[in-house]
Amino acid sequence: MSTLRRHQCDAGRIVKNAKFIFDSSQKHTLVVEGEADLRLLKNWLNEKCARLETVKGKDNVKEVWRKAKAMRITPLHCLADLDYDLVADYSPIIDDQFVYVSMEGRQHPHDVECNDLESALIRSNAFRKVMAQKYRQRDLAEGDFQSHVNSLREKLRIASRNIGAFRAADLRYRRLNNSSPIGGNFNITDVFFDRATLRVDTEALAQSLLRSSRTSRMEMEEVIETARHLLSKFDSGWQLCRGHDLTEMLGMYFSDLLSRNVSAREVEEDLRMACELETLYQTRFGKRLQAIGNDLGKPLFLA
Repeated sequence: MSTLRRHQCDAGRIVKNAKFIFDSSQKHTLVVEGEADLRLLKNWLNEKCARLETVKGKDNVKEVWRKAKAMRITPLHCLADLDYDLVADYSPIIDDQFVYVSMEGRQHPHDVECNDLESALIRSNAFRKVMAQKYRQRDLAEGDFQSHVNSLREKLRIASRNIGAFRAADLRYRRLNNSSPIGGNFNITDVFFDRATLRVDTEALAQSLLRSSRTSRMEMEEVIETARHLLSKFDSGWQLCRGHDLTEMLGMYFSDLLSRNVSAREVEEDLRMACELETLYQTRFGKRLQAIGNDLGKPLFLA
C-alpha cells in the first residue's frame, strides 16, 4: 500500500477528522469499505448533514470503529459487508454505530438477508432493471419476463450457494486451525460450473478441490464435509452466496446472451446505476441507515 493510501486509511486520522468536521459543521461521517459503496451511496448523500469516507477493506472499517468507540466519537457510523462472518463462526460487531450489509442487529445466521452489497442488489428490483436493459425488446415481449427474472435469480442463488459453502467451510477451518486448505486456488470457471445452465456440480467441485489441496487430503476432506453440512443447513437462503461470484456468473450469462464480453465489473456498475433510494431502503442495511437519519432528525440520504 502506498504512503498516501496508508494515510487515507489511518483510523486515528479518520476519527479525529470526523470529530473536527462535526464540531465545525454538524456533519456526520459514514465510513465504507471501498469505492463500490462510495459510488452507490454518494448518489443520494445529503451533503448538508453527512459525508462519506472510504477505507480499503472491512478490517480497516473495524479499526475505525474501534478507534471511534475508544475516543467516544459518536457522529461516525461504519458500514461493511457481513461476508461469511456468522456462517464461519466469526463474531460480528453488534453496535449502533456499525451497520452490516445485510443483517438485523442479532447474531444468528438465519437473521442474515444476504452477505454483501452485490447480493443485496441482485435480490432487489435493480436486478430486474438490469435484465430489461440487457435484453432485446423482442425478448422482453416473449412470455412472462418477471417469471424469467425470478427464475434466473434463483439459479444464480443456488449456484453461488453451492460454491459459497466451500468458501465458508474453508474460512471456518482457517479460524480453528490457522490454515486454509483451499486458499486462493478457486476459480468458478472450472469444470464444475456450467455457464449454459448456471449450475454447479458440487461433487465435481469437491473432487477438484481434493486434487488441488494446499494441505493434506484429510484437511481438505474436513472442509468438504463442513461444506456439505452448510449446504444442508442453509439450503433456501442467501447466507452462503458471495456477491462477486453472482456477478461473475451473471457476466458470463450476459456475454452469451449479447455475444460480447460482459465483465463482472460491468454488471456491478449496472446494478448500482439501476438502484434507487427506495430500493436501498427496502434492504435491512438500508433501513438501518434510514433509522440513523431518523434518530438524528435529518436524513443521511435524499432522493
